[in-house]
Amino acid sequence: MQFKEEWRAFLSNIKSIKENRRITNFPYAFAIINIHIIYTWTMLILLASVLGGRVTMTVDKGITMSATSPFLISGPTFFWCAAILVFITNLLVAVLIKRRYNDVNRTWAPALGTFAFIVVMITNLVLCITFLKPILIGAHLSLDDTFMFMFRGSAIMHLVCLVSCFLRKNKARNTYGLPDGGQVIGNYELTYETIMPIAKEGESWTDSLGIGKGLESYKYMFFDGVIDYKSRTKRHEIFWGNVLFWLIYIIVAVILQKVLPFAVSSYFVNEFMNNFYGGLMGVWWLAANIAACYRRLHDAGRSAFWILGFLIPFVNVYSYYLVNWKPSLKTVNPVSHEE
Repeated sequence: MQFKEEWRAFLSNIKSIKENRRITNFPYAFAIINIHIIYTWTMLILLASVLGGRVTMTVDKGITMSATSPFLISGPTFFWCAAILVFITNLLVAVLIKRRYNDVNRTWAPALGTFAFIVVMITNLVLCITFLKPILIGAHLSLDDTFMFMFRGSAIMHLVCLVSCFLRKNKARNTYGLPDGGQVIGNYELTYETIMPIAKEGESWTDSLGIGKGLESYKYMFFDGVIDYKSRTKRHEIFWGNVLFWLIYIIVAVILQKVLPFAVSSYFVNEFMNNFYGGLMGVWWLAANIAACYRRLHDAGRSAFWILGFLIPFVNVYSYYLVNWKPSLKTVNPVSHEE
């Protein structure tokens, strides 16, 4: 029953992604930066796969990148994989920049966003053709030259696109959605809290950040909520719960290291106890965080996005953003059809 509910929520969220919506400054910048990092890292792995398993590239003076790969591929396979990677990555960038301009409170912004989308896609096709040129017409292009062209070309394009994160966001509703990352899913409007919480009347800044509720967060996350996959969890609960968990873990580990050698003379028993404690705490930590991530996705209005987590690396980066940065849901209201 729980999985069926998650699956229905997942399908609703997937349908909302393909809509031409809007995106605010912070998630836009986060997405562009991480897309470029993963793009470069994946291309390095592809290059290492065709060059014997390891590669080191010097981009500029003092900037060196290296990668290893357990796979071995041929040159033509590298070019095809590179072209597919370039196309998918820059398609995401094109969609993001279009959505960013949809959020700008100017009449010309959507048209400019559409123009930027077209420019990025044309550049995307040029890059893909360049990668496939050695295969299509037999031209010579070394693997190193291909990587450097990819790195510099994509870095310039992504940097230009990143500038759009400084555009002033629109705080009013428009035809592309709600402000501050709000969205419409099905027949409901979802609004969110701010990225940084604002202290309520009579509430200290420590309480607004959840510091005062650290012990309560730890208790629920690692005791009461270890198998809770249905409720919601705020960002500060995961943060402070993990901080206290590792603090307690370190303290207990130090005590074991100091006390066990005096209490038990057997080296085997000491090693067993240390390994048992480390393994037990590791499994406990993993189980609690998996449940907390489930609840966090519910709180971010992205239920069941863990299903897409198998599609690494791009979706896992988005899931990381949802769990750690996406603000909590503020209200869920029926869609108003009044103009």
